[in-house]
Amino acid sequence: MTRAWTGTFLAAALLGAALAGSAQPARAGSVELYPVRVDLSATGATSAMRVRNTGAGRLTMEVRTVRWSQSAGEDAYEPTRTVLASPPVFELQPGQEQVVRLGLLDRAVPAREGAYRVFLQELPEPSPTGGGAVQTLLRISVPIFVAPAAAGEPALAWTARRDGQGLLLEARNDGPVHARVSGLALGWKGGPLRDADRAGGYVLAGQSRRFRVDPPPGGGSRPMELEVRTTDGTSRVTLDVR
Repeated sequence: MTRAWTGTFLAAALLGAALAGSAQPARAGSVELYPVRVDLSATGATSAMRVRNTGAGRLTMEVRTVRWSQSAGEDAYEPTRTVLASPPVFELQPGQEQVVRLGLLDRAVPAREGAYRVFLQELPEPSPTGGGAVQTLLRISVPIFVAPAAAGEPALAWTARRDGQGLLLEARNDGPVHARVSGLALGWKGGPLRDADRAGGYVLAGQSRRFRVDPPPGGGSRPMELEVRTTDGTSRVTLDVR
C-alpha cells in the first residue's frame, strides 16, 4: 500500500498531514512527488522517487537524508551516511521531472525496523532587487523504513498524565515495526468519546511518542477511555490518569 503525505514549509513553518490508503502522488506547493514512503531492506537496498515541478517558475532543490529517532517523546534527527540520496542538488524547470535515487549502504539486518527521512528543501533564488524580498520556500519530508530481521506488528502501550490544563498521552511501541496513529478519541469511562484535535503521527519501533491533547469535560476520579486509530485498525484502552 502506498501512503500519501503532503507537507510544506512556509516561512520555515511545517504544515503536514499523513494520509493512509492513497495511491496518489503528494503535492506540496508547486512540486509533485511519488512515492511518499520509501521501504528498503538488505535485499532491496535501492529505491527511487520522482519529483516534478508543477509550477510556473524554476526550482532548485537540495536533498539530504537523516536518521530518525524519538527522544523524550518528540521526533529527533541526526546526519547519516547509512542511507544516501543522489543527486544531492538539482534544478527543475517548469514541467520537468527528476529521479532521486536512494541507497542503503549498511546491509546488516536490524533487529528492529530502522527509520530515516529524506528532506527535499527548495533553495532560494537570487533576489532581482538585490535583497529585501521575502521568499516562501518549500520543504518536503518523506519517511524511509528499513525492514527488520523478522516481520511483526506494532505493540503500543499507553499512559496518561495531567500536564497543566491539558493531558499528556504517551505511546510506547515495543513491537519490531512502526505504528502510525491516524487519530485519537477520548472520554471518561462510561461517557462519550470525543476526537482529539491534531493527534496523529508515527511511533517508531522500540521508541515512544507523546501527544498533548485537551481533556474531555467532567471526569473527576474516573478512568479515561482512549480509542486509538492506526493504519492497522482501531483499538480501545482504559487508562488511569495520573
